[in-house]
Amino acid sequence: MFRQLIAGAAAAVIALTGVKSGQHNPEEFYRAEGGAIVSPAGETAVLRGMGFGNDMWVNSLADIGLHHNEDSFREMSELGFNSVRFLLNYHWLEDDENPYVYKQEGFDYIDRSIAWAKKYNIGLVLNMHCPQGGYQSQGNGAALWTDPENQRRLVKLWGEIARRYADEPAIQGYGLINEPVVPELGSAAETVGQCQRLMQRCTDEIRRYDRNHIVFVERVVGVKDMSTGENLWNKYPIDDLWFLIDDDNAVYETHFYTPAVFTHQSAGDSVEYPKPCYVDNYLEYWVGCMSARQTSQDTYYESDCFTAGEDYNIYAPVLHSSKLGSGTALFDDVTVTEYAPDGTSGVVWHNDFSDGSQKPENVWSSDGTGSWSMSEGYLKISGGTDDYVLTFDKLKLREGCKYKISGHMQTVGAPSGGFADIRADFSLAENVYESGREYVFAELSEIVRFGKENNVPIYFGEFGADAESFKNGLGGERWVADVMDFCNENGISYSYHAYHEPMFGFYPEDTVKYPQRRNEALAKVFADKNRNG
Repeated sequence: MFRQLIAGAAAAVIALTGVKSGQHNPEEFYRAEGGAIVSPAGETAVLRGMGFGNDMWVNSLADIGLHHNEDSFREMSELGFNSVRFLLNYHWLEDDENPYVYKQEGFDYIDRSIAWAKKYNIGLVLNMHCPQGGYQSQGNGAALWTDPENQRRLVKLWGEIARRYADEPAIQGYGLINEPVVPELGSAAETVGQCQRLMQRCTDEIRRYDRNHIVFVERVVGVKDMSTGENLWNKYPIDDLWFLIDDDNAVYETHFYTPAVFTHQSAGDSVEYPKPCYVDNYLEYWVGCMSARQTSQDTYYESDCFTAGEDYNIYAPVLHSSKLGSGTALFDDVTVTEYAPDGTSGVVWHNDFSDGSQKPENVWSSDGTGSWSMSEGYLKISGGTDDYVLTFDKLKLREGCKYKISGHMQTVGAPSGGFADIRADFSLAENVYESGREYVFAELSEIVRFGKENNVPIYFGEFGADAESFKNGLGGERWVADVMDFCNENGISYSYHAYHEPMFGFYPEDTVKYPQRRNEALAKVFADKNRNG
């Protein structure tokens, strides 16, 4: 009779949930417990991951290049990784013309990597990078949110994935939707709520078949004004973009690419990490300025002393011209000198424009005319019928110190009324950081606050810097090391983005061939931080 009762209970579980009772051993799986991820051994764990992009832009498996092979998983293990964030495109698993009929070849593609991962003790986080309705990250996937059928299909696809992999311990979890960008509704709560509801539906469907695996729930990254088509990346503060779902085995995901001007730079931008100063939350972007005045030397200009004040705590060296017409302004040896309270002094910023490496951070023309260049050891501003402004690094005004800006300047061929000047522009900010590491740690601390306040694990599902940031000593490896240090010191799981692709790749090349041209500076950081963090 007792066995009959057990059999009846098992049948009831299957009927109600779709999960076969007794089929799973929870001790084989990673799971969320409080604010941590716990390993199958019951120990607090950090997922140290690499993103495998799998050419997810292509909709046909036949068009995927030679992205990775078994050697890729061996390499991940040798570098100390224990996780791969494995990106998926829904087209590999289901056709739009034949919805709810799932393609075995797509699962075969996943299964092949699962077999390789097992061999090298690597786990996979399956991430739906392109769901029905379109890739989200650039704001082009609104159809996921406006078409209920796309949502039904995504929910059911996650159910099918969970049904197939419920017993697979090499799977660490399911990333439900990558970088969701949702239509703007009446309020932040309504706007974000549509994402929360879909994530909950996906999770509920997964739990019909699989109560073992983590679900990775990513916060909203942006909203879309459906009337104009504009993507609003800063419409709401980050605190409003997080949400919780009703599930006790969820990890909450975000991505980190700050400062974007560094991590997303193009060839020739030459943005270095760290910079002399980082700013968080401008209170007043422009408060005023102080110009250098001509001295007894014909071309040498020097300002009076300036100090920090109640109205400003940041300055930036600026080169300015006005109404040059067909003329040119020449600048050389622009210098900022700091005078400390103890009577010592030193140069805190200098640019002789000899190698072209220190470029302006911002270029502004009041009417679109004018241009600048560096040649023959000068910075040159040419032409312009109104104001033309080049702004360089932001720098902190230290309490008690005095500063002067100076340099050589002359105009050639400028009409009457045309002029140029060297000056310092002043701003006021809430927070000013004098080291890149301090800035990155402060930004990351603000992001993970959601996890601490809600006692849930946080996962940096993506962080990375593009290939240009590793060239010419710009410091990509320094930025990566600082991010990994923060994660290691705070027990935060992470996944570097990405393994093999031209722009962000650890192998920064296309997939015509298997990975060949490795970023060795980055490999050293990975080996050190993954193993010694």
